[in-house]
Amino acid sequence: MATDAAFGSTSRSGTGTATPENYFKNCAASVEINDTCVVTADPKFADAATGDLTPQADSELVDAGKAGETTAAYDVYGGERVFGAAIDIGAAECLADLSPRLGEHDVTVADGKVCVDVSLLKESAIVDMKLRIYRDGVVLEEKPVGVAYETSLHLEYDEPGYYAVKYMAYGAEDDVYEGVIGDGYLAGDETNVRIVTPTGPMTLQEAIYDLGTAGGKVYVDPGTYSSATPIDAYVISNAVTVIGRATDPRQVKLVHKSGVNSRIIRLSHAQAALRNVWVSGGYIFSESGASPAGNDGGGVYITSKGGTVENCVISDGVTLVYAGGGGNVYMLGGRVANCLIEGGYSCNKGDDPWSFSGSSVCLHGGLMENCVIRKAVGHEESGSATRLGGAPIMLYDTAKLLNCTVADCLGWQAGAVLVRRNGKTIPSVVNCAFYNNKALIADAVESQSVYKESTHRSNTKTTTPEEARSAFDHCAATHKINDSCIAPTDFGFADAANGDYSLTSGSPLVNVGADYTATGGVSAYDFLGATRVVKVVDIGACECPKVKLKPRLAGTFIFIR
Repeated sequence: MATDAAFGSTSRSGTGTATPENYFKNCAASVEINDTCVVTADPKFADAATGDLTPQADSELVDAGKAGETTAAYDVYGGERVFGAAIDIGAAECLADLSPRLGEHDVTVADGKVCVDVSLLKESAIVDMKLRIYRDGVVLEEKPVGVAYETSLHLEYDEPGYYAVKYMAYGAEDDVYEGVIGDGYLAGDETNVRIVTPTGPMTLQEAIYDLGTAGGKVYVDPGTYSSATPIDAYVISNAVTVIGRATDPRQVKLVHKSGVNSRIIRLSHAQAALRNVWVSGGYIFSESGASPAGNDGGGVYITSKGGTVENCVISDGVTLVYAGGGGNVYMLGGRVANCLIEGGYSCNKGDDPWSFSGSSVCLHGGLMENCVIRKAVGHEESGSATRLGGAPIMLYDTAKLLNCTVADCLGWQAGAVLVRRNGKTIPSVVNCAFYNNKALIADAVESQSVYKESTHRSNTKTTTPEEARSAFDHCAATHKINDSCIAPTDFGFADAANGDYSLTSGSPLVNVGADYTATGGVSAYDFLGATRVVKVVDIGACECPKVKLKPRLAGTFIFIR
């Protein structure tokens, strides 16, 4: 016997003359056999009681077997037979590193095509895997890889643009692994294309202006881009799309050199777009009246003419202004989708009690969908209970917040959202998750951890609590808002403490959202780039992958892992 494990067994010896211990090589048992064998009272099987005899990572059986004694490629459960430094003792191999391993993989550009070649070597614990192909900063398509142990794919694309290919692999225990296959740029007719690098010769704003009213695309290579232009560092006022040419938006960073009154970017055209970049900082300040930059939008400002921001990181914008807000994002129209909006601070200064002041994200119109908004702060400088501002998010008029996750935020009046109607028009909040947010005002009631109605005196009538509650549809929060919403004690996030708000398979947010398309959803993909609607849309920014789990044989039982 070689590389075997024997535990919990009893036997009677025969009458042969051979020495029994000589038959055993590199085995494990609860009693001593010989010097090649492991003696252990606890082999640390995954779940011996139910028949899963896979050794765990800290088991003495791992990498302790004898080499050359088996030609089998796979273990009893179908996993790779030798995984690690040496074969394990027993019938099952420990797959301590469950992440998929890439074989040959590359993204190449040749003969007018982008070619994607991938060989994925998958472990038994990986139950599903998909490739996500991005073109020009947004998901082009999602390709299933399948569940074979070795899978090779060849894909070709002939549309000009910047391509990035990533993989997502799903484990049986709600584990998710992701990585980058590669990227490449396929040139086409470059008449309306500009490429910007950190070393020039053309600046980003010069490239945007150079395209003029004809519009086009500006590709921005990895690096930090800083502008000292007064007020707005960058302005897109024509049909121009600015695209970060990187596999991670944080590799293309837009900042402002100036200190006070330095907004990062303004979009002011229905076909203006910003994709796959990191908008970092921005600072608007005014003690009273209007600042030179206006009083809104430290990071991103979208005017009523519109514009789109997709797959970006927007962080640490500040507004310290009289009657203004939107430290990170201020919208009068347009769309912000699939973005991480992180940090940011807005505080209402001066003596005017405007209800939209002091909001890190301020929407007076437009759509924000599939975004994660976390650690945002909206405050009221005076600390007065009669002041009306101070919330991480302010929604007004026709604004819509759809399938977003709002977490770990602080606000004066409300921990998450301040709702203000315009005449008879009430903004809407649909399929959103509100987690661990807090209102700072003294004597705040439980509902204020989620929302507060605006009591601003305009439009002849203030927003009532009932009207504010009616703005929410199929949301999840720590406080139940209305009958369409839920208030789970456990949201089923993968790792909320570390900012991972993707959903595990047992989450109560799965398959309980309102119809995504009917409620105004535009993007076909969620915050992570996965298909947005698999069956029924989930609540929050991330869709649970809903992978089909394969059975693993364990003794005489079938387990769904």
